[in-house]
Amino acid sequence: MHVVAPDDVVAVWTPVGADAPLVFQRVKGQHLAQCWPALRPFIAAACEKSGGRFTVEWVVERLANRVDALWALMEADGTPRGAATTHLGRYPSGAVHLEVLMAGGREIGRANANAVLQALRAYRDAQGAAEIEWTGRPGLARWLGAGRARVIGTACVA
Repeated sequence: MHVVAPDDVVAVWTPVGADAPLVFQRVKGQHLAQCWPALRPFIAAACEKSGGRFTVEWVVERLANRVDALWALMEADGTPRGAATTHLGRYPSGAVHLEVLMAGGREIGRANANAVLQALRAYRDAQGAAEIEWTGRPGLARWLGAGRARVIGTACVA
């Protein structure tokens, strides 16, 4: 099952020791309904770990209203391995930033953090945003790695 259109590929890489590449890309609006069932479990798991701050219903509403964007991490054959949501926000100073609100799936981090960040940075730059703010649990900064992000409370800025 392919969950996103091939013309919207943002990052493709083959993790060390893997037989096949992974693809991380933004899901275009017209594909949300088709993609959501396969990606929902990853977002639901992230919501569960948020301590009640986020709910799946809240995420669905924001995606439906195009407030947030959905991202898919998948194998080359379309098998889902993770998902994330992003939001373009504006600070009171007027600076635009890209917020990563939800991320679920073990493959999103660890060895694949460089490629995921590369894709998010390309999207950030295309949108004219100044930085990426990634809210997460305390271990987030650890798997993003030294020099790739600075920690601000529970948020990591890349």
